[in-house]
Amino acid sequence: MASSQAISNMKVTPTAKVARWSAEHRWWVLAATLLTLVVAVAASAIYEPQLQDGNGDVGDSKAAEVLLDEKFPRRTPSAELLLFGNPSLSVDDPAYQATVETLVAQLRELPQVKSVESFYETGDPTTVSEDRHVLRVAVLIDREIEVDGHRADAVLDAVAEAREANEADGYTIAVVGDVTTNREVNEMVEEDFARIMLISLVLGLVIMVLAFRAVVAAVIPLTLAVFSIMIATGMAAVISQGYALNASYTEMILLLGLAVGIDYSLFIVSRFRYEREAGREKLEAITVASNTTGRAVFYAGITVVVSLTGLVLTENPIFVSLALGAILVVLVTIVGSFTYIPAVLSILGDNINRLRVPLLSRMGGNGIWGAITDRVMARPAVFAGVTAAALVALAMPAASLNLGFPTGSKSLNDAVSAKQAIRLLEDHFPSGATDPAFVIVATDDVTAPEIQDAVAAFTERVAADPTRYFGPVETIVNPDGDALFVRVALSGE
Repeated sequence: MASSQAISNMKVTPTAKVARWSAEHRWWVLAATLLTLVVAVAASAIYEPQLQDGNGDVGDSKAAEVLLDEKFPRRTPSAELLLFGNPSLSVDDPAYQATVETLVAQLRELPQVKSVESFYETGDPTTVSEDRHVLRVAVLIDREIEVDGHRADAVLDAVAEAREANEADGYTIAVVGDVTTNREVNEMVEEDFARIMLISLVLGLVIMVLAFRAVVAAVIPLTLAVFSIMIATGMAAVISQGYALNASYTEMILLLGLAVGIDYSLFIVSRFRYEREAGREKLEAITVASNTTGRAVFYAGITVVVSLTGLVLTENPIFVSLALGAILVVLVTIVGSFTYIPAVLSILGDNINRLRVPLLSRMGGNGIWGAITDRVMARPAVFAGVTAAALVALAMPAASLNLGFPTGSKSLNDAVSAKQAIRLLEDHFPSGATDPAFVIVATDDVTAPEIQDAVAAFTERVAADPTRYFGPVETIVNPDGDALFVRVALSGE
């Protein structure tokens, strides 16, 4: 009765009201949570995340991106580069030629491959390295052709089979380009995502067991974190259909989702257990926990969301993607803290203390954390001084921090086969072949004499400056004839 009177005299905040309602309608809330989770998983499966091709350019580069999207629907066929290398054989050797032509013939049979240009047909000397041991072949993948699975898979499979079949003879065979490289990188990210998730959950479970000394209580924060990550990922996949996201958004959702999902629910569950031990009834304990600790969680989460909107205001697609990923997972976690967590606490009640860890449960008071706190408070000046000195020492390297974006082969993991192709390009050809510049021209009629003369003059200037550019320079006109772009390979990073 005393506890009920205390609740009635307490000013109940909106967070506590939502939490109490969720606790009273626990099965409906749990069903809604699971339904939301199913919808999010389905959205992730149905909608393939649309990723940015570049690094989120601004200024003239952004204007060019807009023109490409408007004037070249789904862009042009993707120009992939197929690299062959053999330190002991020249491209003039019949065995070398047979190896190249066998793979070229296989690629031409694929419906998504629009064309394959080989040195043995064109005789273009720019496709052969100076020592004549490395050869590059242009492969155009048609983005308009629909095939089963990803359009890069069959190309990557054919190249991988050729690489394995000829590896014993000293050949290096690899392909690099937007379509194939992005496919490899995305697959690796998905695998790493699952691995990071597993490792983080195991470590998180260990920490939660140490904190709660009971397995059931330790699992609850992890479930909120996992559910928040999965729901936010599904939401991001849908958003990406209208606004292409940078690939880093997945890491932001994963890392921040684990952090806030565990952190926020940890506070609420801890306060609930404390109130139950103090003698409050179950619903009252949930209400008090959400009225105090829950309110702090709400304002902490909203503060994070508001601060992240500053990244959105930069209008840089990379920062916007990171901010959107973080905002989504934090908002989902906040909602889950006042709906899912109270519902689970209401269902479990005192069963939350099930599966106690014998050694940890025998610790008195606040356990190991209380013991550490007691020692710190006994000598606050000593611990404060040592800690401050350690923090300063750890922060000192920031004074000489060098920032930059890795380019070329340095930007790819060794597990990505495209890295071999880029290394061959870097070692034997002018760099820039895999990341060319695009000069966009938008006009009423690209066939107009003045436009044709201007484009011809530009390509002549580029061709006349081999120290900064290298050919061949490619000009592509859109179907409507009101825009064209010139692809120029740059010599240098």
